[in-house]
Amino acid sequence: MKKQLIAILLSSAFAAPAVAGDNANLNISASVNGTCKFTTATFNMNFGALDPAAAVLQNQSTALTYKCTKNQAATSFSFDTVTVSPTSVNLSNGIDNIPVSLSWTVPATQGSGFGGAVVPISMTVSGQILAADYANVSAGAYTKTVAVVVAP
Repeated sequence: MKKQLIAILLSSAFAAPAVAGDNANLNISASVNGTCKFTTATFNMNFGALDPAAAVLQNQSTALTYKCTKNQAATSFSFDTVTVSPTSVNLSNGIDNIPVSLSWTVPATQGSGFGGAVVPISMTVSGQILAADYANVSAGAYTKTVAVVVAP
């Protein structure tokens, strides 16, 4: 028995030291950006063939569609960096210009997110060409690409 007791005492003297545990907190965070994105990269407004011999006021409109982060509304749109409606841009054939007045109203509609089932928000952009602005221009195709930006 004495031998067993000595063996137990000797084995415990060479045992590995006890390990003490500790606690800490892991803080996890993220943020979601409020953003708005167009549903397509290109929208079109086509005034068709203009007849300068029978010049009349020309009006066209198109819908721009976009989605925004849930509960985020678009606060502004810019057309060629101009944020004030109406604004004027020039269609050109390389020789002559035809001014087009663009106007819009920013919807107050808040977004519902970007998921597939979310219905996009629509904003109408109206364009107008005055009869006098194309009565004395040369024949040809007149075009203008306008950079449009939607901002939350």
